Amino acid sequence: MTVAFGSRRGMNRHRPIWPRSSLFAAIGGGRAGDSGRARSSTAHQPWRRRRPGLNRGTTAAPWRRYGALSILAAVLAWMPQQRGHGAEPAGAHLRRMLDSTLQMTLHHTPVAEAFSDLARAADISIEVEESVYDRLPYGADTRIDVTFHNVRVEKALRTLLRRMDLRLSLSDGHVVIRPGVALTRLGRRATWNELVLLRRIAATPLTRANDDWLGTLAGLLKTPRLQIAIAPAPAARRAAALAALRAELPCTIDRALTTYARALHMIWFLHRRSLHIATPRAWVRRQLDRPIAVKQTNAPLEQVVAELAALSGVRFKPEPGLYLLVPRVSIDSNDGTIRQTLDALSGATGIAYHIAGDAVVLQMPRSAGPSGVGADPVVATLAVPFGPNHQKIDVFIRASELPAPLRRRLAQKVRQAVQALATTQTPKTSSPPTTQPTPSR
Repeated sequence: MTVAFGSRRGMNRHRPIWPRSSLFAAIGGGRAGDSGRARSSTAHQPWRRRRPGLNRGTTAAPWRRYGALSILAAVLAWMPQQRGHGAEPAGAHLRRMLDSTLQMTLHHTPVAEAFSDLARAADISIEVEESVYDRLPYGADTRIDVTFHNVRVEKALRTLLRRMDLRLSLSDGHVVIRPGVALTRLGRRATWNELVLLRRIAATPLTRANDDWLGTLAGLLKTPRLQIAIAPAPAARRAAALAALRAELPCTIDRALTTYARALHMIWFLHRRSLHIATPRAWVRRQLDRPIAVKQTNAPLEQVVAELAALSGVRFKPEPGLYLLVPRVSIDSNDGTIRQTLDALSGATGIAYHIAGDAVVLQMPRSAGPSGVGADPVVATLAVPFGPNHQKIDVFIRASELPAPLRRRLAQKVRQAVQALATTQTPKTSSPPTTQPTPSR
């Protein structure tokens, strides 16, 4: 029997979608109907209905007491009939069902319901990462249209997923669905136009590439207003990247962009009608400068970091032991950038962070040192007007950003404030009486 699992929002959690004919649905339905993303299987659980004459206080007590044991015995007896004399390994069953053929039509169907219908029709289990719905234009209610006639189940799945830049993998007898790399790098919900463009990038072939091959992509992708921006690179590296690309031909534009960018030590990503090829560090900085709205009060640091990762599309790599040292934090950002949110978190907890490749590394709090946040703490916060409506955003100022005279003056003010605080908090000693009492004889 296969088992599905989940975790908190923003983390690597899965939505299990089980076929109604599967063992999991037969003995309880699992999490079918979770958040409205899978159909309920209650109708296929007849023992959930109350039998006539077996109400409380009647002779139903023995049946109620041993009902669960009876169901378990029935299930154990049913298993060999379904898989022959020996239980078929989950992986072998999944592989066999993926090689079978499928006939199905989905018309304007919500994607979560489509996954559920496909799992039921193919007799397989599908797990959908929560980040999938966080990246689609309308989440789990994003509608699709597709028709399959005698198509292998695996091919049908991949065709369906390619339309939304999703990927599948096999794990422990399940099909696991995750967002594609380009969809993840958006760091937000994709627009319909972006989803269509990503689909064309994944499906359109590239057969030849000259020195200006990037300039031909707008025509190949049928996107006349497509803009392409590429970071500067040495001529020798560009030539090597072009040679690596030509060795891959013919291939899809998706594969061509990945090969070319990797040879340049860069990545590619999409933003509306612009296709960018830039260094991973430049992409991370771009994502960290995006405004977000998030509020977490006394929440586990792991949950807060997962939320920031989901909102940015950037991987966060905490140092070992960080979540134990700083278990809970509170953050409140209303249209502040992710960078400002990290600065506020850094100033409050002492956690340092830096960009490493396409990830943000979170370091343990340190009291001093060149890489620790203690060496460059946040010393002030300014509310700066921003945008056409003059909304204010908080800007955090670190000690290194202040001129030397201002730093010395600030340190002096802090010392004076501490001394004044110490004076006011010192308890006053009572003075001895001017006359001593006469001792009694």
